[in-house]
Amino acid sequence: MKEYRFQQLWKALAFGRQGHHTLCGQAFRIEDPGTYNAGDGPDFRMGALRFADGTLLRGDIELHLHEQQWQAHGHSTDPAYNGVILHVFLHPAAKPVRLQSGVQPLRCSLLPAITPGQFAGLQQDEVLPCETAIRYIRPEVVHAQLEKARQDYFENRANALIQWWDPALTIEAAWKKMVLRASASVLGLSRNREAMVKLAETIPCTLPPETSEAYLTAWLLARSGLHGQQAEPDSLKRTDWDLSGSRPGNKPEQRIAQLAALALRLHRLGRADMLKGPAVCAAMVFRGLPAGRRTHLLELIVWLPAFYLLGTQLMAEGLKQQALELWRSHQYQPEAMFTEAFRAAGFAQKATLSHLGIVHQQREWCAPKRCGNCAIGQSAGLSSA
Repeated sequence: MKEYRFQQLWKALAFGRQGHHTLCGQAFRIEDPGTYNAGDGPDFRMGALRFADGTLLRGDIELHLHEQQWQAHGHSTDPAYNGVILHVFLHPAAKPVRLQSGVQPLRCSLLPAITPGQFAGLQQDEVLPCETAIRYIRPEVVHAQLEKARQDYFENRANALIQWWDPALTIEAAWKKMVLRASASVLGLSRNREAMVKLAETIPCTLPPETSEAYLTAWLLARSGLHGQQAEPDSLKRTDWDLSGSRPGNKPEQRIAQLAALALRLHRLGRADMLKGPAVCAAMVFRGLPAGRRTHLLELIVWLPAFYLLGTQLMAEGLKQQALELWRSHQYQPEAMFTEAFRAAGFAQKATLSHLGIVHQQREWCAPKRCGNCAIGQSAGLSSA
């Protein structure tokens, strides 16, 4: 069975909003299934359940096919799951699960609500329409399509960055502002994106030369409102932040410290530094930051497209080519949600499953069934849905 298909059914409210009961007998309605979380932590963030007495309960929701998978996946010792209010599954276990905090979340088996067709679908592998023909498709066709997807992905990321460009500023200042705000958006994933961007917007375009990372971090923390204070009229409030169930490295205080470091290092970059290209500047800006997936993502979807745009603005073809070449050679292991269907369909080659283009391929061609616009689908004789 495929758990992510169960997640998609929940996301689509395929089981209906009403008529559900916890195992302790409480009737509830699904007001909001929550926001799907492709990263660390619970499957759905900040869902909402309405109980028969009118009580509205908000929090994270975790899904498994078998209740005992909670324990097997180590969630009972992971503080990232302390915000879970409901554990949804098909097959209950003899012993209820507990959060790392010791609290027992509500439990719900959806087995009574699932239709025979849905159950059969969960028992089947999630495959692509080209599954039956993949063995006959030439490897170069697959490679060409993924290369196209990789290039389209880059162009999409560059276009997404333009929203942060301020034409009223000089090129250097507008570029730094764009990079900082886009980076704040990534650092805030997935719960605190808006709050992090608002906080980044309070950072002045010019900073005194003596400004330290410690001082800027403290200044931003004061403006964040996380500790109850409001230093200035444009300060945020504690209620602007989602503080439930984050891993220690994802706590807003940690992300704000990283934002301060990025802001100060970006501020100190001169045009001569920027013209040295993305690799040299990355060594100056990203040094000392946690070497995890979030920093890797920053370099990939913000830094390289940003340097391509800088090259466009400065008419510096060398910068554009450096950014493109680094993107094309970038090593990134896509999450299982993007590769599982390809693996099931027969794309077993490691080079295919670790290709950066597979992320965009899944989103833009495979998920919407645009097979007729895909070289792989065309070779398989398929048309778009």
